[in-house]
Amino acid sequence: MAERFFLERFVQDQDNEVILSEEETHHILRVMRKKKGQKIHLLDGSGYIYEAQIMEQDGKQLRASILSKEFVQKELAKRTVLIQSLCKGEKMDWVVQKATELGVQRIIPIESDRSDVHYPKNRADNKITRWKKIAQEATKQCGRGIVPDIDPVESLHSWAKNDLPPQVALFVSWENEDKRSIQEALDSLPEGIQELWFAVGPEGGWSPEEIRLLQSRGAITIGLGKRILRTETAGLLILSSVFYAFGDQT
Repeated sequence: MAERFFLERFVQDQDNEVILSEEETHHILRVMRKKKGQKIHLLDGSGYIYEAQIMEQDGKQLRASILSKEFVQKELAKRTVLIQSLCKGEKMDWVVQKATELGVQRIIPIESDRSDVHYPKNRADNKITRWKKIAQEATKQCGRGIVPDIDPVESLHSWAKNDLPPQVALFVSWENEDKRSIQEALDSLPEGIQELWFAVGPEGGWSPEEIRLLQSRGAITIGLGKRILRTETAGLLILSSVFYAFGDQT
């Protein structure tokens, strides 16, 4: 697969020209050793891939001329959202990267009652910037055209005050659920469901209050098998199950 780069912005007065960021310019010119006149492929993060021709360097940024564009159809058949309790260390980086590869379209980082990670606002903002960059790089690597949205960090109790969009099924993985597996839940989806939202708890599990809160919002508890999974593994099993059940869009 050809190397892909992200657009910085379109030049306002010339729709066929684009400007690449300083970071992408450095990668194109210094790392990939691309030259003026050569062709490159660009992503805009919303689903389109562009074939472009390198024009010239404008300061620390590169200009390119758009030759053609094509919509990239590599998304799951059901829009899927991961509500992920925060993990320690680099585990959250790994979740963002792998969830992006598996097709998630939105990640909501949550501080839960038993989370062993709590960020002050400035550090949480820095983490979001980092995770967005990881998602962008993973999108390029796996050939998707859409970069997942990553919400600001908030507590589960705060998040639960929001209304869910229509035609959404909300599931919560819970170690005490032994009657309804994820496969059974996906097999029995009501008609008209267009989005699947999955909440994954922290290493210490959800508190009883959080389970009651999620259930009051219509969440359906699901089990993920007989083994106890780490929080960074659970979401990836869920996304794999969604792909197995529904596949990609056609």
